Amino acid sequence: MHRALLDHARVRARRRELPVRPEDLQIDDLHQTLVREPAQVVALLDVLAELRQVQPQWVEAIEHRYYGGLTLEETARMMEVDERTVRRWWDRARLVLAQGILARMNAGLSGEPQP
Repeated sequence: MHRALLDHARVRARRRELPVRPEDLQIDDLHQTLVREPAQVVALLDVLAELRQVQPQWVEAIEHRYYGGLTLEETARMMEVDERTVRRWWDRARLVLAQGILARMNAGLSGEPQP
């Protein structure tokens, strides 16, 4: 699924001429993001790959929510952890994702090379 999303997003991605603002991000609805902002999906998947190296549980929770469409409660049962733990991981991961996506999408606008 990850590879299919990445390939599709790269095909549809386009270079933005204006900086991306935090309110422009569509982190909670992957389907709408894929349709409206394929470049954001590419950045999202890149940030997820980096995050997996330091917080694999966060990424697993994100994958259950995005790819599986599970609720926080269902994700907690699948991962065999408390729902509060999944909620904490979800909240922190969304913040890290937003920061990483913004940095990646705006990097090309400032003349810096994109990672």
